[in-house]
Amino acid sequence: MISHGVPSHFRTAEICVAGTGPVGLAVALQCATAGLRVLVLESGTERVSREHQRLSTFTSDDDIIHAPAHLTVRRILGGTSTMWGGRCVEYDDIDFARRGHVAGSGWPIAHGTLQPYYDTARRFLSSDFDAIAPSPGESGFQTNSLESWTRDRNTAHYHRETLKLSPNILVCTDSTLVDVRMRDGGNAVEAFVIRSRGQETVVRAGCFVLACGGRENARLLLNLQSRFPAMFGGDGGPLGRRYMGHLAGEIACIEFADSQLAEAFFFRQAGRQTFIRHRFRPTDETQRRHDLLNIAFWPKSPPPEDASHSDGVASALHMMSRLRMRARHRPGRQIDPTVASAHLSNILRKPGPAMIGAARYACRQLIPQSRYPHYFLRTPDDIYLLHYHSEHAPNDASRITLSSNKDDFGVNRLSVSFRYGDQDFQSVVRAHELLDEWLRARGYGRLRYLDESERRVDGIKRGARDGYHQIGLTRMSDQPRDGVVDTDCTAHGIANLSVAGSSVFPTSGQANPTLAAVALAQRLGDHLTAMLATRGSSIIRASRELPRGSASR
Repeated sequence: MISHGVPSHFRTAEICVAGTGPVGLAVALQCATAGLRVLVLESGTERVSREHQRLSTFTSDDDIIHAPAHLTVRRILGGTSTMWGGRCVEYDDIDFARRGHVAGSGWPIAHGTLQPYYDTARRFLSSDFDAIAPSPGESGFQTNSLESWTRDRNTAHYHRETLKLSPNILVCTDSTLVDVRMRDGGNAVEAFVIRSRGQETVVRAGCFVLACGGRENARLLLNLQSRFPAMFGGDGGPLGRRYMGHLAGEIACIEFADSQLAEAFFFRQAGRQTFIRHRFRPTDETQRRHDLLNIAFWPKSPPPEDASHSDGVASALHMMSRLRMRARHRPGRQIDPTVASAHLSNILRKPGPAMIGAARYACRQLIPQSRYPHYFLRTPDDIYLLHYHSEHAPNDASRITLSSNKDDFGVNRLSVSFRYGDQDFQSVVRAHELLDEWLRARGYGRLRYLDESERRVDGIKRGARDGYHQIGLTRMSDQPRDGVVDTDCTAHGIANLSVAGSSVFPTSGQANPTLAAVALAQRLGDHLTAMLATRGSSIIRASRELPRGSASR
């Protein structure tokens, strides 16, 4: 059932989850499928509103390397799944290991603990695909690193019928969590305090889960810590520290030796209309030998607006797009005559193939089942930009704290100090050098750098910007002094409060975090189900009925 606000006759649930992004819904559906009654709270509604969005506003001491709230948070049913790209990538074994060259590395669980959930996580996200034969392993770099793409990026939309019809789930929109009310001297959560439609509501449950996104999870806990100063190690403790994301960009092109090699890294469908793609990744051995952070590479088409690509199809697509914008009378969309002339020259070299190729690509993109996840076009010379996505090393100086400013509900906002370190930049440079050597040695191709060697670090710094992935702020640890949650994602010292999402990751790896975060959320759902089955009989008896009736739609 989906309700606007918390119904007045609601009493209690077995599980209360704050957040309806992929992670929150993954926990909720895992528990509901097991027969538990779950209340799910969403701050926003089914449409984006300025009123809700401004609750996430924060101050940052560097707006260049950290993106603002309106680009990184979406208070709406479905959360940031309503704005993400849909890429799903598994983490790697080395991400979970303690590495001598990466301070703060090592998870308190093994990768094998998470791996059984990847297939169910992909099905949950609509990025599952038919099994493919593994490619042979390579020394130096792997080419069998895979990414898959969701068929429906909006997780709430994909699971809408289940959310509407399940007797075990009540989703309440316009229900902003503003406070965590404690009992037993701060050792257990009594209730979540909600603001909805101008009213304050107290909701009770047996277990509570924060799945509000990385920064918001940490903000709620920091506000809680302000009332219980010794909680999570106090001011000098781990809460809000080691804020991580990734580094991404291009400092080189890749020139493949032939078209067949290039095609191995193109988008392709692997059953169920799911697109997949292979990437380059240094092996774990290579990373350890050369003190690298984890990183992945893949070819990227030159931007169609840059006529220097000399590609008639790309130029035709660009001109078609410009003419369409002009026809819609969009201001500032005039075509520069010099630029237009360069594109026309590309087209006129082979006008027939250029127009046919552009028409085929445009038709493909009109059909949802065949639409590429993003723009990609074969080049005539097998030269592509080489995109990298690199790990951001744990850094105690990268952190968030509470600001004295408050939001519309009186909750302290955040002050963000997001930091990259020299290791992050140097590792990207070295990984490119090693990949170039590897390609040349095997006759696969070579790299062409966009800048001279002395300017490459500057190029990486120019592209280094995050705030989207929000990793590490409530990290997992064996001991309370080292983290915020334990290996089951239960908050240290608070038996019935769990934290879900990438904020619990101790390291960022090369992968964007959504798939692993959903897998970990499903594991958390199984843990909560097992815990309530063995310890929560009184809770279960008290919360067997969620309200039913007119709120459903």
